Amino acid sequence: MRKETYLHGEQPAADLLRARGYSQAGVARVLGVTLGHLSSALKGQVRPSHELRVRLTELLGVPLPALFTPDAAEVPYRAQHNSRPLEQRGS
Repeated sequence: MRKETYLHGEQPAADLLRARGYSQAGVARVLGVTLGHLSSALKGQVRPSHELRVRLTELLGVPLPALFTPDAAEVPYRAQHNSRPLEQRGS
C-alpha cells in the first residue's frame, strides 16, 4: 500500500504524541479542536489553526518549532483552502 505524501509532510507533533502515548481523539477533546483538524494538521494536509498551535504547545510544554515544520506553521491559517499561502489565493 502506498503511503500518501501531503503538502507539509507528517509533523513532528505526531511523533511526540505517539511517544507520550496520547490518542488523537483524546488530545482533540482536551484541546477543544475537531479530531479531523488535528489529524489533518499532524499529517501535513492543512496548516494548524491558531488554537491548535497555542493549546498543543501548552499541553506538551514544547515550543511551536518542535511541533510543526516552518512551512506548516509560519503562514496564517484559514479554515478553507489553507494549503496555499494567502498571497496565492487572491485574498
